[in-house]
Amino acid sequence: MLNQKFTFHCLGVPHTITSQDYCACAYTAKVLKFIKMTTARGHKCYHYGHPDSEVDSENVPVVSRETFDADYGSNDTKNKFFQFDLSDATYKEHQQGAIKAIAERKKGPNEFILSFFSVAGQPVCQAHPELAPVEPGIGYSRGHFATYKIFESYSLYHQYYGLENSSNARMEWHTGVIPNYFDTEDFTYRSGGDYFLFLGRIYEGKGVHLVIQLAEALPNQRFLIAGQNRCYIDDNYGPGKAQALPPNVEVVGFANREKRRELYRDAKGVFCLSQYLEPFGGVAVESMLSGTPVISTDWGAFTETVLHGHTGYRARSFEQLIWAARNIDRIDPRNCREWAKGNYSLDAIAPRYEEFFTLASRMHAKPSGGWYERDDSRAELDHLTLNFPHHPERQNFEWMAEEEKPLAEQVAAWIREQSPSRVLDIGCGPGHFVDAMRALDIYACGYDIDARKDHCHVFQRDLTESHMPFSGVADIVICLEVLEHIDKADTVTALRNLGRMTKNLLVFSAAQPGQGGVGHINCRPRANWRHDIEEYTELRHDAKLTKDLLESVDHETVPGWFLNNVMVFRKP
Repeated sequence: MLNQKFTFHCLGVPHTITSQDYCACAYTAKVLKFIKMTTARGHKCYHYGHPDSEVDSENVPVVSRETFDADYGSNDTKNKFFQFDLSDATYKEHQQGAIKAIAERKKGPNEFILSFFSVAGQPVCQAHPELAPVEPGIGYSRGHFATYKIFESYSLYHQYYGLENSSNARMEWHTGVIPNYFDTEDFTYRSGGDYFLFLGRIYEGKGVHLVIQLAEALPNQRFLIAGQNRCYIDDNYGPGKAQALPPNVEVVGFANREKRRELYRDAKGVFCLSQYLEPFGGVAVESMLSGTPVISTDWGAFTETVLHGHTGYRARSFEQLIWAARNIDRIDPRNCREWAKGNYSLDAIAPRYEEFFTLASRMHAKPSGGWYERDDSRAELDHLTLNFPHHPERQNFEWMAEEEKPLAEQVAAWIREQSPSRVLDIGCGPGHFVDAMRALDIYACGYDIDARKDHCHVFQRDLTESHMPFSGVADIVICLEVLEHIDKADTVTALRNLGRMTKNLLVFSAAQPGQGGVGHINCRPRANWRHDIEEYTELRHDAKLTKDLLESVDHETVPGWFLNNVMVFRKP
């Protein structure tokens, strides 16, 4: 039964032309991609729309160029939002033409009318009640009418049914969720870039104002803004306006298919900061298909599409957005590409539609019994299976050196002001902090669980040994981002060893939940790390010294984990 073929009567969006030139309209893009996706699998499609539409099926013109141009020919859709009127001549002619054209082409069972743009297709569906009416990609908040509804995300699906259905048994079997879908040929795997990108409708609803604020907070980073409605920038930023556009922000404006490909490919990260419950947010998936990680808000469909710590970061505060931007290089581009391709490509989504239409055809043919109809030929139930990225995070030593060396130099300068006779770096890795301190004539050495034959001042030691033969060996002990790598069962032993080795001060940091990174198996909130150190050692948190250390470093050049996690403890 699952290999049966269907006929789809696809209603184009009346106020656009179904082609790549109108790719800024998500619903037009859906029509274009749906037809390509389904015809490639042997299904029959008819497209009803503008005569200049460019689709992979028979295009049936149902609205004249003259009518369309009279209503929409003067619209500047590259610089302003799409405008439309459901009651204008274009919409009426489109509907009447589709009703007539479908009557000439419909043949029998297993046929559907697909209304991609809300109630625009309702009159057409009502004129052909024997054909199952489907809204195949609901990403809009009103105008739902079809018996068979497909939502873009579980977020919107649950919003539609509302809180009352968290207790009422009124859910419907003939509705479902199928994510938006993308043609992988439209995207090129990243070459790596030096800028952050905002791409979408340029207005505060999409969070462009926050991106500009981030640019102000990160003056050493480049930001590009692309999309419809450039006039928002002109109206709110620049000479004679209340705000100036930061010099590190470039406004690209409208981006066609090739420009979008280029922008995604060459970005280091893409911001998706919708201020509403995003129904889907295709920019996030398009970015990930390019191997470019995403920084998004933590609501709406982003909670389904953005794998926190794996394909990007989701944030709920400005501080978290800053941290995400500073740590975007932790995200493996391969995971972004594999997650998006495995779950949102045409090949990945097509089986979900086929499952839905198979059930809908049964239920439409047999309203009282179709849902119970069996299929003993079924060999799998894989259409809802998610394909997770499988690349483990890898340590990038070049990136580590680039990140650590400036920090090591600044921390070493602060340590010299404390006048220690000896400093010990626990979990010192390649020894960047040891080198920075010795360059300032500080007597320093390092311990690491891995042998460092190439560094004469780094020695192999295991912090989790229960009887480390050292006590009070250093005036200052450094232990930065180490304990998140050890087993939770060894935490107390490691903390006690740190306490024993510290003669005066401990400079400590460890990863917090959701931080991301390589080999993190023991992440805890900062407050928990502080509690455990004070619980199992004689050390006490010194707020004044912690503040002094943080004020001594350049917040624009040191990594976010240091600013978020570091604490200084003193032994009484």
